[in-house]
Amino acid sequence: MEKFQTLANNRALGSSALLAEYINLIQTANQEYIELSVPLMQRAFPVMAVWHFTEAFFKKNGITPDSVAELTQMVRHGKRDVIQNALQPLGRFKRFLTYSRSSIVEATLIKLNEEVERVICAESLPAKEGLELANRLRGARISVHTVPDIELVNHVRDVDAIVLGADWLRRDDFVNKFGTKLLVEQARTSGIPVFVLAERFKMVDHMLPEERAFFQEWTQAGKQTLIPIFEVVQKRNVVQYLTD
Repeated sequence: MEKFQTLANNRALGSSALLAEYINLIQTANQEYIELSVPLMQRAFPVMAVWHFTEAFFKKNGITPDSVAELTQMVRHGKRDVIQNALQPLGRFKRFLTYSRSSIVEATLIKLNEEVERVICAESLPAKEGLELANRLRGARISVHTVPDIELVNHVRDVDAIVLGADWLRRDDFVNKFGTKLLVEQARTSGIPVFVLAERFKMVDHMLPEERAFFQEWTQAGKQTLIPIFEVVQKRNVVQYLTD
C-alpha cells in the first residue's frame, strides 16, 4: 500500500495524470490492496470525479484481472481520444493560455506543436505545477511565457484561446483549480473562447462534495494553513467541452 499512499500524497499532478499512475499501480496489486486504494484516493481527492468513477466501476464489475484490464483500456483510450478530438478545434489557434497542469492539455499542445506560436502558463500556486508544465512544453520546443497567478487574467487578451483541464464535469459547471472562475469571466468579457479538455468519465452530475473538500492544508512559513484549491466554475456560453 505504500505506493498508493505516496500517490495519495501527490499534490502536483492533475486528476488524469493521477488516474494514469493509479492504473499503472493496480496492474500488479492484489485484490485487497485495490479495494483499500479506492477509498484512500477518494479521501485524498474528494473533488476529483475519477475516483467516484473508479469506485462505481469496481462496484459494478468486481475486482478481477478482466475488470482491471477493461478499466485500463477505458482510461488510456479516453485520454487518447480526447487529445485526438481536440486537435481540429484547437488547430485554428496560435496563442494559448492555460492554468494549473493538465496532462491532457499538455499532450494536446505538444501534438499541435508546429501550430503553436506561444503558450502563457501561470505558476499555479501553491504546488507551482504550472512551472513543470512550462518546462515540459519548452522541452517540446514550444515558446512559453510563465506569469504569477495574480497576473494571469491580464494576459487573456494576449491569446486566441484558453485551454483547461477539469477535475469534475457537469452539464452546467465544472470543477478546476481555484482562480479558474475569474479567468473564465475575463475570457467571457474579452470574447476569448475557453476549451475544457476532459474524459467523459469525469461527467458526474450528482451533488458535489461539501465545501470543506475544496480546501487543503498547506504548510506556509512553518504554519499549517487551510487554503482554497478547487472551485466550481459556471460553463456559460464561453466554455466548450472537448471530450472523448
